[in-house]
Amino acid sequence: MRVRFEIDPSWQQHIGQQEDEALEKLGDQILPDMQRNCPVQTGRLKASLTSQVENQTLRVGSRDVDYSTDVELGTSARPARPYMRPALYRQREL
Repeated sequence: MRVRFEIDPSWQQHIGQQEDEALEKLGDQILPDMQRNCPVQTGRLKASLTSQVENQTLRVGSRDVDYSTDVELGTSARPARPYMRPALYRQREL
């Protein structure tokens, strides 16, 4: 008796779609936590926070506000006010 296995050549596409879906769910959990903890002075930074998945890569944060890293990490003139890293760490613990 012979058994022959054939692998669907589109397997990578199916896995990629599932990865994107899982990353979208993760982004949907991280983003509200980031927004909740984002320091607000004008509201521009908080309003600019997004979650995006492309090619099995999750990007959360701000692409429009150039001072988002300064708020997260601080500068020589201002202390850090982290809002991104705590949100990511909390999801890691779930």
